[in-house]
Amino acid sequence: MLIRVCFTFCLIFVLFIHAIAGTTNAAHKFYTSLTEVVLNRETRSLEITMRVFADDLEAALSKRAGTRVTLDKTPDVDKQILAYVNDSFELKNKSGQAKRLSWVGKDVKVDAVWLYVEAQMPEGLGGAQLRNRLLLEMFAEQVNIVDLRDRERRANLVFAASDGFKHIIFV
Repeated sequence: MLIRVCFTFCLIFVLFIHAIAGTTNAAHKFYTSLTEVVLNRETRSLEITMRVFADDLEAALSKRAGTRVTLDKTPDVDKQILAYVNDSFELKNKSGQAKRLSWVGKDVKVDAVWLYVEAQMPEGLGGAQLRNRLLLEMFAEQVNIVDLRDRERRANLVFAASDGFKHIIFV
C-alpha cells in the first residue's frame, strides 16, 4: 500500500512539473519561491530565509522603482528588497498585529538569491496568520511555498495569486 501511495505521489509530481514546463516560454520554466520560517525561542524571533530566482526579483524591483534594478550594481538595493518583502510577506500575530521584518542579509548565487530577514515574535506563532504575495504581481503561475517550524512542530502553506491570509496550524 505504501509503495502504491509513493508511486502515485511521484507520478503526480512528475506530471505537474511536466505540465508547468510545457506552458511557458520564459528563461526558466517554473515560478516558485521557497521560504523557511523558524521560531527561535531564545531570541523570541522568527528567522526567515527566502529563495527566489534572481532575475524574477530584479524584474519585480525594477517594476516598483520604474527603472532597471540589479542585485549587484544598484545602490541601496538591500533597502529596496526589504521594502518589497515587507509589502509582500505579511505576518500577523494572534491579535492581528502586523509584524515588520528586519533585514539580515542576502546571498546572491548564479540564478537564485537567498534573502534573510527576521521578525520579533515573543508571543510565538500560535494563532498567527501569514500572506505571501512575493512575485505574484509578476507571474500568473507564481507559487510561494512556506515551511514553518517551532521545534518539532511543522506547518506548510502554499500561496497562489488568489490567496489571502492563511492561519498557521501546526501538525
